[in-house]
Amino acid sequence: MNQAATGLDPRGQQQHGNRLTNALCRNLQILRIFLPRAAMKKTTRVIALAVHTVNSFYRGVIRGISRRVHDHADWRVLFVRAQASVSTRRILSNVDAVITHIDQQEWCEFLIRTGIPTVNIDAVLPGLPMPRLNLDDRFIGQMAAEHFSSRGIRRFGFFGQNDLLFSQEREKAFRAAVQSIGGDLQVFDARGRQDLGPRTSLSDTFLRLCDWLRSLEYPIGLLAPWDFWALEVIEACRQLKLRVPEDVSILGVDNDELYCSVSDPSLSSVIVPAEAVGVEAVNQVERLIRERRTTLEHDILLPPIGIATRRSTDFLAIEDADVLAALNFIRDNLHRPIQVPDVLRAVSISRRSLERKVWDAVGITLGAVLRRSRLDRAKQLLVESDLPITAVSRRTGYTDLRHIELAFRQSLGVTPSAFRRNANGISPQT
Repeated sequence: MNQAATGLDPRGQQQHGNRLTNALCRNLQILRIFLPRAAMKKTTRVIALAVHTVNSFYRGVIRGISRRVHDHADWRVLFVRAQASVSTRRILSNVDAVITHIDQQEWCEFLIRTGIPTVNIDAVLPGLPMPRLNLDDRFIGQMAAEHFSSRGIRRFGFFGQNDLLFSQEREKAFRAAVQSIGGDLQVFDARGRQDLGPRTSLSDTFLRLCDWLRSLEYPIGLLAPWDFWALEVIEACRQLKLRVPEDVSILGVDNDELYCSVSDPSLSSVIVPAEAVGVEAVNQVERLIRERRTTLEHDILLPPIGIATRRSTDFLAIEDADVLAALNFIRDNLHRPIQVPDVLRAVSISRRSLERKVWDAVGITLGAVLRRSRLDRAKQLLVESDLPITAVSRRTGYTDLRHIELAFRQSLGVTPSAFRRNANGISPQT
């Protein structure tokens, strides 16, 4: 560029160039300040949570979601009400995805109309057009039946509410498992209750429950598909002067620490992977956003972890004194590396006779009882404590780390460490 073209002398050109340079520097400084904020605003993912906090399952799901979201520095969570309204639509217009419980048809239809990627973590309403991420009730029913059967129980009961999906599915699975072992199942349906909350001892449902309990033959193993309902059954038994667990052994689902500990007697319960459901919900949100989908293609169901055995099922409904002595010996000595010969010495009976009696009483061999009992105790310690694997191994009678790992691989297909990670919804990288 020459002087004629700019109309400036060399000195003027230099001053003009300096002004341009200074202006450019000032603009760059402004960009340094505002670009990161603009970029953050553009790339931050916002997940709306419309989730109950009424029980431990939902709270566990939220913990899993929180931990997984914290893996992403540019993600955040926004709590909203599960309500089909103009204000909710306005809020959801600024989010990238929704994780929610869906217990109302209107809420489901509202979410579908918004077209926002949605993960449903509930199992309350049957027949929804939106797949769910929840628990595999087939295994819950099977676990419950095996838990009672291993205690010599051959009569079974179920207290649920058949207009709720999770209760339907758990009753169906429990019935199939009970039938497979030749048991008899009696069902009480609390259909017609208006909510899942507490009921007074004078409610129609409670009075019907008491009448139903009076009609049963004892001893009986009773599954309630939610811990709070199990507490209602325990209260009904108290008023009827039925003994728990001697007359009615009671098992809940969720392993809600509050409900299980406040119960008298303390409540046995199926341990569910609530935090793992939360972690997987965020994983599925990522996938839906990436693939530009709005819902899951199909249900994703995670298996339960095990059973936390407490006083409400700590009873052996077995009349044979030899079998009772053998099972009590196993229960009281699981912290030692006992084997079948140790049990035989404690009972003072031939192996052939004891094996036959055990099979008739609980439907599995003596060695299987020992292996299952030890594995169940180890699973409970892995979930409910922070003990190292070696300490869990010592407390459950495995002779060394190799033996506990072999037992878990053969029965569950995973190592004890992987079992603990999966139960808590922790990825192998964390």
